Amino acid sequence: MGEVMFVRCPARTLVHTLASLAVLVGTAGAQVVQGRVRDASSGRPLDGAVVTLISQPNGVGISVFSDSSGSFRVRAARAGAHRVEIKRIGYTPVVTASFDVSPATATPVPEVSLTPRPQIVATVDIAADQQCRANPSDGRGAVGLWEDVRAALEATVITASEQRYTLRYTSFRRRLDERLREVERQSEAKIARGAMVWASIPADQLAREGYIVSERDGVTYRGLDAHVLLSNSFLESHCFKSAPKHPTNDSLVGLAFQPVRRGDRIDVAGVLWLNRASRELDAIDFTYEGLAVEFPTRDLGGRIEFDQLPSGRWIVDRWHIRMPRVEQRQVMNAVGRAPGRLAMTLVGFDEVGGVVSDIATAALDSRPPVRRPVIRGTVFDSASGGPLIGATISLRDSTRTATTDERGFFSLDSVPEAGVSLIATHPFLDSLGVGSWSWRVEGQSLTRTVSLAVPSLPRLLARVCRETRLPTDAGVLTGIVTDSTRLMGGLPVRVSWTVTSVSAAGVKRLTREAIDTTASSGRFTVCGVPTETALRVELIVPGQRSDAVAFRIAETRRWGRLDIRVSR
Repeated sequence: MGEVMFVRCPARTLVHTLASLAVLVGTAGAQVVQGRVRDASSGRPLDGAVVTLISQPNGVGISVFSDSSGSFRVRAARAGAHRVEIKRIGYTPVVTASFDVSPATATPVPEVSLTPRPQIVATVDIAADQQCRANPSDGRGAVGLWEDVRAALEATVITASEQRYTLRYTSFRRRLDERLREVERQSEAKIARGAMVWASIPADQLAREGYIVSERDGVTYRGLDAHVLLSNSFLESHCFKSAPKHPTNDSLVGLAFQPVRRGDRIDVAGVLWLNRASRELDAIDFTYEGLAVEFPTRDLGGRIEFDQLPSGRWIVDRWHIRMPRVEQRQVMNAVGRAPGRLAMTLVGFDEVGGVVSDIATAALDSRPPVRRPVIRGTVFDSASGGPLIGATISLRDSTRTATTDERGFFSLDSVPEAGVSLIATHPFLDSLGVGSWSWRVEGQSLTRTVSLAVPSLPRLLARVCRETRLPTDAGVLTGIVTDSTRLMGGLPVRVSWTVTSVSAAGVKRLTREAIDTTASSGRFTVCGVPTETALRVELIVPGQRSDAVAFRIAETRRWGRLDIRVSR
């Protein structure tokens, strides 16, 4: 069984549908073609190369993998003229000259040597492909990226068709708040025969109906898989170009895709990310295009992560689709006085997906399964000395997450065996404006146990305010400014307060103030404001009168949060 790559989102419930995937490779007839593949530089045999026997003139292909000795053996459907195409990640593809397949005896193919391609240079690729091209093979920079992407996608399809592996995986359903913090999780352990545990509906149906469809019992959110990306209907309806650099990981380079024309259906756009050094396909990120909604859509969509097995075969390693959860609410003005109009407001997200934990041969024979490394540990709050409950722990540049329990304990599976960066997010850190805290975990054992501590409040406040030490009587005010549809950057937020001084000349009342301008994320941070003092908070909007909000920061906390909603 495998999970169908679409999710129906009714008004109150989320239905996760399962369906089977069967991909059959034709093996009729008695005609056999055999050969061997080597690395042109080192001369070593190449295993895991995708070898496709193409019948001429109809172009029908049958694909297999080369084995550990570089050898391949593929049975043709009929005798006659054929050619062989050989692809492997990081190598230039080779297509042989046409030859005749014998109906009675094995037909040998001269040994094929694949030439390694150099490491991807992002600046060259991007400069070469500013124009979006309907065929990814047309661009000078995109063509090399697409060849490696195509090799990985085809290998994923062939791996599934072999039905060689049994995959144990965890299917999950998460409820997130509007800042993508996990508030609820349900998970279930499953076993799937074959290596395609998440499959899309046919590409032609997606091209006709779109990726989001309203139905009688809710809304269906659909995804895409290797079959869809390789289909003619997808390649003809989307254009490709080299993507800008990855926002956080310089080791990745991307091939972006977007719809050529939207029409009245919802389509997808996204990026295929490859490792710059190895040229291996790392992940696919996609979002929905053409949504007519009043809230930000940047966090909607999905992600598919890939992994190459030691045999050279490929699987989908982790996946998810994220959908909005909305409510009809009144939009208030900046100070919460006069109610505004009713609007559909984003209140959170529903996310479904899965992650592969173990891989074994389909027969579950004596060969040991491929175990995925695990990091387990506990997160503590340095201020209280107790566990940090409800923190989301994730890997940098990945969707792998876990939530700490009442003991502060977490467990992350399917992590890289080398050193990794763990990131913690928590409402406490978010309210401070810190956002997250990270640690580096080294080691290469299958199971690593760690003890992590979130710094003390003075250290966190010093990081927020970029100061080594804040006065003990000073506080920090943070918040986010939004309107009904977006985060608002570039707006000054003024905090003022009154200071009273008594001297021989009498009593004086002086006004002090501090100002910070909201970042593109809408966040502001005003440092050095007094605690246990009446504060006057104003949002300065050009051409509009500013209303003030009264606020007070408790001395025992030393920080406060005030989010401001602007009514148009």
